Amino acid sequence: MKKEDRRNLRNRKRRIAWRLRPREWPERPRPMCAASNIQYEISGRQRGVAAGGKGIPVSRAFQHHIRGASVQTQR
Repeated sequence: MKKEDRRNLRNRKRRIAWRLRPREWPERPRPMCAASNIQYEISGRQRGVAAGGKGIPVSRAFQHHIRGASVQTQR
């Protein structure tokens, strides 16, 4: 293995270990991240796909905005 490749691999492992280190979080009254309204889609091969990321809240907000606009124009 090349010297540069070994160094890159060592650095990647070090960064992963840093992210996975045990942490002492202060006590919280509520969960830090709470999952709400989780939706699953079925792909073409009937496997559950957890659609998520930043796109879902943005698309929900966009849909809500469009519905709100259509309701206002219908009145």
